Amino acid sequence: METGCEMELQLPPALINMGASELTDVIPLLKPAVALLDEGGAQVLACSDSYRLASQQYPELAKQQNAWVRSLASLSPETRREPCFQSLKREQLPGDQACLPVALYSIKDAGGSGVLVHLQCVPSVDQVPRFDTDPLTGLPSAALVRARLEHSVHQSARQQSFVAILYLELDGFREYQERQGELAANRAIKAIADTLRPRLRQGDTLARTGDDGFLLVLEQVEDHSAVHRVCDKLVAAMAELSSSVAGLKSVSASIGVAISPDDGEAADSLINRARAAMDDAKRQGGNCVRYYSVLPTV
Repeated sequence: METGCEMELQLPPALINMGASELTDVIPLLKPAVALLDEGGAQVLACSDSYRLASQQYPELAKQQNAWVRSLASLSPETRREPCFQSLKREQLPGDQACLPVALYSIKDAGGSGVLVHLQCVPSVDQVPRFDTDPLTGLPSAALVRARLEHSVHQSARQQSFVAILYLELDGFREYQERQGELAANRAIKAIADTLRPRLRQGDTLARTGDDGFLLVLEQVEDHSAVHRVCDKLVAAMAELSSSVAGLKSVSASIGVAISPDDGEAADSLINRARAAMDDAKRQGGNCVRYYSVLPTV
């Protein structure tokens, strides 16, 4: 099977790390041409509208996918999440269209198994609800994180673990943008995203929610102390970045935390409660972490 180092799978990294059961819920909402097949490649378990239309346009695709998917069985566990590229031959496509690259990922974990397929260079259906990545940082959108949060909460109930949602908003960033300009602000946001990402645990998700906000989902948390440690790392990372980048000294982070099931089990409610805790952190002067569970009740 060929590998295409020059090609890059244009999907949110969080999508690649999902289990099969999660993908079944999320894929129908995706904009790109993506599908989840069974391990034999014979059955489509879930697909986006763009994939469905592309399959109708290229009938040879289904025949070739069978052979490609079967060849994934020879991959070692260490390489099963690396994309394996194939393409339909030019003469199999209508008109003068070039070959159609196809990226395949083998998905095998506790959540199920299957093959994630991405048809590249296929026009998307504009009317399909989007789970876009943020063009500046490459992070998944808040919509994708919300879908993942819903599944994580459901899964944590079975595993008797916690899920934490962190709402992080930058302090003083709008003033920084006014002083330094939009170009510098964009560079700063990218640097902040690159700084926060490695502070998370494997399997956690980071998304951008707006000009100066980020949303984080911590899955399979064994106890609240694990959440405290991640928050401490994020605050320390922001302080280190602010001291090393010119003009960023006045920028810090306020973080609000909600934990399921203690603070609720509905995704939207958890996000809103994490934001309420973040607002309280702002009222305390910023550059701190507040937990919804300790907010005063009215």
